[in-house]
Amino acid sequence: MRVLYAVAAPDALAEDARSSLDWEREEELIFDAVRATVPDAVFETADEGNLAYLEEVIESLRPHVVHLSGHGRRGALLLEDELGFERELTIGEFRTFLGKLPDATRLVVLAQCLSAADAGHVGGESPFAHFTAVAARERGYGVGMQFPVDDLAASWWAAGFYESLAEARYAELPRAVAAGRRRVWRETEARRQRAASPQEFDRSDWAAPVLYVAGGVFRLLEEREDGEASVKPPPPSLADVTPHRDRRAFVGRRRERRRLLRAVRREHRVGVVLRALGGTGKSTLA
Repeated sequence: MRVLYAVAAPDALAEDARSSLDWEREEELIFDAVRATVPDAVFETADEGNLAYLEEVIESLRPHVVHLSGHGRRGALLLEDELGFERELTIGEFRTFLGKLPDATRLVVLAQCLSAADAGHVGGESPFAHFTAVAARERGYGVGMQFPVDDLAASWWAAGFYESLAEARYAELPRAVAAGRRRVWRETEARRQRAASPQEFDRSDWAAPVLYVAGGVFRLLEEREDGEASVKPPPPSLADVTPHRDRRAFVGRRRERRRLLRAVRREHRVGVVLRALGGTGKSTLA
């Protein structure tokens, strides 16, 4: 199974404490869950949230699962432009994006607020249309959030969801979604009982994730009679012995990378000089 975890956190929202995402926490929880699955599992992070970059990574990886984490509002997903600023993606544009995905991609997870909420005529769409339903119609399966959800709760749900997929290799998706919901309920209850003011905790986050299916089959990857997955992974490599991140994944320097790219792209500079103590990752960042 190949999983692409993509993050869209526009700078203005990332700097707002009320809207900031701890996406590295969610990434770690998902990776730990995927690690428990079959040896050929591949996990890659696309930490630039613009369409061009996502399409490039997807074409290379050909993932079975595309997991997009970030912000949303009714009728729009909030992605990034090439400079890291907010860029609204409409349902029509999202449909076009889905049409470019490889045949292997059957599940799209939209861990974004209101990604499964009715558009309400936004962008000329049907009032009953929403991103998750479109994902299911175009790719087979879609998971989204019916209402605004806490960042931590979204991370708990992702951990429970992928753990369920890992336990049964190609688990039934409704069961995996339910496992994620139960994880949110347990974690919320535990924190609520320890809190000084339990009434402040929102106990409804567990109900936000919802699964949409285009047909009646609930398995992410179909298996042949010999037990092998019908969708083959990429050719074997030395890294196939363990789940691995692609070499392009560079964790912990998201803000620095975007500042550098912005300086080069927007200000048309010839280059950028990186100065820091030895061993802090200058060469890798460059």
